[in-house]
Amino acid sequence: MSKNRSGHVQKQKEANNFNIKIENIKTEAIGIDFNDEYLKELNSYITKHCGIKNPSELLPKVKFDKLTFTLSNCYVEFANAIRRILIEELPTRVISLDEKDIVTDDVFILSDLLIRNVSLIPVSQMIHVNNNINDKYKKCSEDNFDDIIETEREIGEMDKKFVCELDVKNETTEIIDVKASDIEHKNDIIPNKNVIFARLYRNKHLKFKASYVSNYGYVNGCHCMLSNVHYEIKDNVKPYDIITDLGNRSITYDPTDFLISFTTKSNVSLQRVIQLVYFEFMKKLLNCKKNILLYKETQSKEEKELNYYYSDELEVHTNDKRTKFTFKGEYLTLSGVIAKRCYHLDPKVEFCTYTINRFDDNNGIVKIKHPNCTQLMLDSVQQCIDDVQIFKDTILSQL
Repeated sequence: MSKNRSGHVQKQKEANNFNIKIENIKTEAIGIDFNDEYLKELNSYITKHCGIKNPSELLPKVKFDKLTFTLSNCYVEFANAIRRILIEELPTRVISLDEKDIVTDDVFILSDLLIRNVSLIPVSQMIHVNNNINDKYKKCSEDNFDDIIETEREIGEMDKKFVCELDVKNETTEIIDVKASDIEHKNDIIPNKNVIFARLYRNKHLKFKASYVSNYGYVNGCHCMLSNVHYEIKDNVKPYDIITDLGNRSITYDPTDFLISFTTKSNVSLQRVIQLVYFEFMKKLLNCKKNILLYKETQSKEEKELNYYYSDELEVHTNDKRTKFTFKGEYLTLSGVIAKRCYHLDPKVEFCTYTINRFDDNNGIVKIKHPNCTQLMLDSVQQCIDDVQIFKDTILSQL
């Protein structure tokens, strides 16, 4: 037994394998009910007072797919990693427009704003995705992951060849809206044709040529794929009450049950979203495993423990029996799950934590104190790989 900083007694740490279960997998189609009485009244009100005929026509007549599932006997870092990847780290196809490709005589059209608005149009993420790719993902594991990397690379190369164009001239005496339906392209890549991204003054002309590229992050495009990501802790526990001194303090409480859901914008399948989450997560973990193995191999050649090791993707520093692993180009998504697995994998771990140097620093850090920290890190990464594999296999088998 020991006491934490708040003076509360803590039990001796025990090994925990976290046999993660993905349960209560539910899919749902969400759309706008145009027969709803409230919408009918609102439609009449807007028509009467705003002079817009059939305003409901401006709304997309599409269905948004929603996926909900629970993670049981899970650790918070893994659940949070899934949430972070859904929000910030999915490769999302967007329409990319370069300023030099914009031609207009309308001085009120700002090029940077136009580029931003065009990139926000939700476009299809499924142009070059077929059943063959879906089958590959269902059979994919750590052993044949290189095949998936090559498949995604081929999809990216095909996307680069895709081009869409706009050529609009306002020959009326009024200002007109420039909509997504005005963009010309070979495939039907825009589900909602009524998205307005510019306004054109009378007798003015707007023309551009844009490409179809991948981008990462919520700001840079993920909102073009998912309209909502929900994350909730489901443990039935009582929060700490300072008056009665009863309940669970957040600093010592470790939840294990989570509910996650997300909603698409009808431009990507639920199956494809799970594939991309798996692809990005596994790519991080396998790259991490490769770098730790290289470090271990270097240690073996030197026949002694290295105080300092440096490579392009991994930096290791040992001081006072504590080892600091710095994964370059990574954030808390990766370092969190590895550190948590390390801490619970072996009761001999005296100290283990994860952090970053600054909020804008993409260097995930894991600090650990253990007699054989290198092998422990490898075992931890392998268990994380197994967790992601279970996550993918369980959900895709039911979609």
